[in-house]
Amino acid sequence: MNIKKTPGGHTTNVKALVKDSSLGKTFLERQFRLYFDNAHLKPDCIIACGTQTSRIFQNLVPFLKNENWGQTTRGVYYNEYEKGKFFIEYAHPEARVADNILYYGLIDAVRELKLKKSD
Repeated sequence: MNIKKTPGGHTTNVKALVKDSSLGKTFLERQFRLYFDNAHLKPDCIIACGTQTSRIFQNLVPFLKNENWGQTTRGVYYNEYEKGKFFIEYAHPEARVADNILYYGLIDAVRELKLKKSD
């Protein structure tokens, strides 16, 4: 899902993102419900790409409880919003970080959370 329905770049204009997402709030909630309310489609992991995007998403589609936030051993923030279901706050793919660092950091976090899920 994209919060902003128009193309962007590696740097977020937060004011524009908040404005665009507010205009599409009803549509985004409906789109999210297609996945979240269907047990067969409900994702094990939701990955929010970018801190600002994560915060905006949480305001638009509230489902996370503040007390369920944690960090992986390498510092990736996540929220276990249901048993074995995780919302992960991670860097955007266009971040000015080497692709391999982004990839392996995310894979490492997901692997750790999958192990937590099986506990």
